[in-house]
Amino acid sequence: MYRLFFQSGEHQGRRVAIRQGPVLLGRHPDCTIRLPDPGVALQHAMLEDQPNGGVRLRRLATDVVLRVNQRDVTEAELQHGDAIEIGPHHFEFQHGSVTTIAGPTKRRLGLLQQLTLMAVGVLLLGQMAFLFTISIWRRGQPPAATNSSGVTTNITRIAAAPTKLPSPPIKTQLPPPVARVSNAPVESAALSNEIQQMQKEIVQLHQDVAALPAPTPVVALPALPTTNVVNATDETDDLVLAQAQRMFKKTMSHAAQLEAETLDSELETIENMAPDFLPPYVERAQALERRGLSKDALTQWQRVQKLAKNSDLRLRAEEEIARLETRPSTPRTPELVVVPPVTPKPAPRVSATRPVVCLAQVERQKLMATEKYDELRLLRITIAPVTGVALFNPSEVEVVVNFFDRDEKSGRVALSRAIVPGAALRAAATALMGAPVEFTASYQVPRGLRQQEERQSGGAWRYYGYRVELLYQGKLHDQREHPAGLPSAD
Repeated sequence: MYRLFFQSGEHQGRRVAIRQGPVLLGRHPDCTIRLPDPGVALQHAMLEDQPNGGVRLRRLATDVVLRVNQRDVTEAELQHGDAIEIGPHHFEFQHGSVTTIAGPTKRRLGLLQQLTLMAVGVLLLGQMAFLFTISIWRRGQPPAATNSSGVTTNITRIAAAPTKLPSPPIKTQLPPPVARVSNAPVESAALSNEIQQMQKEIVQLHQDVAALPAPTPVVALPALPTTNVVNATDETDDLVLAQAQRMFKKTMSHAAQLEAETLDSELETIENMAPDFLPPYVERAQALERRGLSKDALTQWQRVQKLAKNSDLRLRAEEEIARLETRPSTPRTPELVVVPPVTPKPAPRVSATRPVVCLAQVERQKLMATEKYDELRLLRITIAPVTGVALFNPSEVEVVVNFFDRDEKSGRVALSRAIVPGAALRAAATALMGAPVEFTASYQVPRGLRQQEERQSGGAWRYYGYRVELLYQGKLHDQREHPAGLPSAD
């Protein structure tokens, strides 16, 4: 797990927690973390988990800037605290194994300390109320008088009666004077002692509270909206599925113009991208049966039966399986697999004197490995008319894509032996005159191909780069390669 702490841009001040990758960064609405800014590509960069527990940042789009610690990079193994810049968005990479707390920490009182402080407050309020009550009570008492014998007595006024009664002289024998001490000083001393005792207890209580151990500081990270706390795996699956649906729709729109092998290759590519997306399986099974490959069609329907969650589709798959199993197989010439394929030497390109179309955008995307393929990559190519050109005919456009691998032992770069487009890509019949046109080229490394290459040549071949050539009416109008300096495709 790791976090991205945004320090500028639309997400400034927010932390995005990532449980697992890959995580796609870009301007497109389907990106895992969307960075809406004209200086950010639709799919700008990707964060990928590494087997050693690290995280690698990789630039996807060309002609854009990706900076790590103020240095332009195409790929980088991220370390805790690395500063990443994508357009105006600056954020810090924080690895999950390191505890990071941004900003000054604030001490929070524990429950026991809060209750103790509340009790002290109540005692103080009670003491003040008691003293105030005593002072009011003492003001309301009558004044005290002292007789001739030194004995203090209370003088009580008695109202005179309305009539005079005869009162004979009465001799009253007073008892001998007895020394009496007023209770007021005694009560005042007792009250003073009680107050002093309470004050001592309060001081002792303050000391006990101060001696309590401080609780561990707990800092709550700022809450993020639900849309910004990302489950990277679910978002990535949705993105791949949406792209597979678009590719399938585009392939079926011009399926009638494609050769059987090309159609089968495009449908297989979509299957590898999104194994749970079943329409390509069904179309491929029907296409294989039309070519007389009943056994391969049967295998396709068996995959549909295994993956189908819809009862109607599963029932249809079972019916097709039963029909094909009872149908006699048509003998055919076994196919030969030759690695690498023999590619005829292309004729030299003739550049156009006045370009009409250009490569508007070339975006790279790496997909997750599958059971059949160790590595899957896509190139999303967009062409558009050159500024000042009103129209061009899409049917006269060809896009030639070559992928290159590099031997990590010798440093030699050569055409890849992976499954790549064997012919030039052409626009669909539904493409509009003068409108931008999109193409998709795939790079697929079957399981075991790298080991086979190492046994045959002793080299450790890995993906290195690509070259895209845009032809219009047979002439070269634009070209783009990454990295620069790739060898010719002869």
